[in-house]
Amino acid sequence: MAISQLSFDHNEVSRDLIDSWRSFKALVESLEESELNYETQCPNWRARDVVAHIIGIEKMLLGEPVPDVTLDVSPHIKNEVGELNERWVLALANLDVTALITLLSETVLERELALSKMTESDFDKPGWSPVGEVPYKRFMSIRVFDIWTHEQDIREATHRYGNLDTSPARRSYLEALYTMGYVVAKRTSAKEGDSVAFLIQDAEPFSVVVSQGKGIVEDANESSANCSIITDLATFMRLIAGRVTAKELSGGDRVSSTGDVVLAQEVLDNIAYTI
Repeated sequence: MAISQLSFDHNEVSRDLIDSWRSFKALVESLEESELNYETQCPNWRARDVVAHIIGIEKMLLGEPVPDVTLDVSPHIKNEVGELNERWVLALANLDVTALITLLSETVLERELALSKMTESDFDKPGWSPVGEVPYKRFMSIRVFDIWTHEQDIREATHRYGNLDTSPARRSYLEALYTMGYVVAKRTSAKEGDSVAFLIQDAEPFSVVVSQGKGIVEDANESSANCSIITDLATFMRLIAGRVTAKELSGGDRVSSTGDVVLAQEVLDNIAYTI
């Protein structure tokens, strides 16, 4: 069976975006107040800071200006996108929990209303995104990945695991899957014709083959792969997002490899692909 393609049909993207907002909101509303202060795997961010980040980005997409707050020098702020994120987190840091959750709910409703008024041509219009200028529908697919990933940050911190088999989860996985071509071809010593199989439990397995200097994502073919990486969906997405490293997981059973152990380790050491 051919490897799944990432769909940018504006109706499908809209559906996944709305579902990701609603799932995130439902999780946040289910938390105890103390849980919102739990530390997450995002450096310096508690669960409530993750909520503030999601609010901030959606507010920005509604046309609101980024808050003018003074940022301290911090190693986890690595670029302009990171600086933008931190400004919203700081601006909302003093809101009490009730006000923060209310603001999240209001923001989600505003974004759903704005989305419902958009035409197909609006979704096709190019504009700014964290990955460069792309059609709005492409940017919103990335938003699904971001929201779903941050929902997982909170789930991991509060031990409320779940939402791994929904349409937003699948879109997020495909967003991550197709970055592996770059990782294998550009961040490792893989040579022309080399291939790496990714055997992801509870998700679609795939291989990356190096061809003409590029990593081509194909159907999984373990028999012809130089090495195979075996893990589960949740762990793969944590690795992709840079929330954990292969070194931190070494010695456990969440990730393993077969075949060329050097190449497999290079992939795992360079797998993080988020901004």
